[in-house]
Amino acid sequence: MRPKTSYCIRMTDNRPITLQEAALRYGTFMGLYWMIKFTFIPMGFNAPFLHLLFVGFTLFVPVLGYIYTKQYRNRYRGGALTFSEGFLFTFLLYVAATMLTFLAHYLYFRFFDHGFLADAYREQLQAARDMAEGEMIGLMEQSANVFEEIAAWSASRTAFWLAWQNLFYCTPLAIVTALLVRKNIPNHS
Repeated sequence: MRPKTSYCIRMTDNRPITLQEAALRYGTFMGLYWMIKFTFIPMGFNAPFLHLLFVGFTLFVPVLGYIYTKQYRNRYRGGALTFSEGFLFTFLLYVAATMLTFLAHYLYFRFFDHGFLADAYREQLQAARDMAEGEMIGLMEQSANVFEEIAAWSASRTAFWLAWQNLFYCTPLAIVTALLVRKNIPNHS
């Protein structure tokens, strides 16, 4: 049975692993997961099942965040974690994942995409406009105009926008995760 300690000690220098270090470690794994998940978008235009797989992987992100935060609590905090520590850990985990994924998004849109995703979405939007009737036609035209503006963005602007979206959606997830994972261990004096 492992002794209960508030911090796990590193073997190399007998110094405790900080919350930030643990968040970066777990965030790296989350970022790799997000990069794999992102590959399903362009590949999904040739194999539609992969789009469904992308959605499934996306829905699993909060579960994975919960698992990582709970592992952090149990492994590095001796089973106790306050709401603020849980939020900070989970938020930093998502920031680390976002930074890693930002790099992958930038490289993809700068060197590999060459307008592929924009063309694929443009075709889908045109097919939807062809089927639209009544008031939907105007809505589809507005959507097409917005899409054309986004499609003209540079690789860096697209990557920054995606990073902002990740942080925007992951902040409430960090709050919910911290609420679910927080746990106080009573003092037995």
